[in-house]
Amino acid sequence: TPLSFGSTVSSEIAKKREQDIYTFSASADTRLFLDALQESPNINARLLSPSGVEVFNTKITSDATRHPVILVENGSYQLIIDGTGELTGSYSFRLHNLSTATTLTTNTVTTGTLNPGSSTNVFRFTGNAGNRLYLDSQTASPNATWLLYGPGNVNEPIDSKPLGNDFEVVLPSS
Repeated sequence: TPLSFGSTVSSEIAKKREQDIYTFSASADTRLFLDALQESPNINARLLSPSGVEVFNTKITSDATRHPVILVENGSYQLIIDGTGELTGSYSFRLHNLSTATTLTTNTVTTGTLNPGSSTNVFRFTGNAGNRLYLDSQTASPNATWLLYGPGNVNEPIDSKPLGNDFEVVLPSS
């Protein structure tokens, strides 16, 4: 099934060993983030590169446990959804292409809604090493989190705080 970046996919694995396979084309250096829209701890998502290399293999659960990935090949990718072992269940997700994320402008208030509440809104901005960045929360949202990633991802965010907290960070050199 063809997959469009940013589109919501909702379906179900109804039988043991069933797989739903979604395909998309992408180029090397594309940054992606799998956004779980529904907690589905019995459902796995596995991304295979054009040459068959596994890019990630994760459960469709909390987004806080996943990080963006950078693709290393040009071509057609497969996102394979299946049950853990012989388990079944429903799932819902979006695959974000981070290069098309909404661009933030400094010193400008940005508002939004997480709908559903388990979803992730992605934004991007241009910064340089040594820039001091202050994220000023305008709301008290104890169940949501800011995650700030650099251009290289390195499997860990630069910083992370509950959305109801302000935070300040100096952008690193790498």
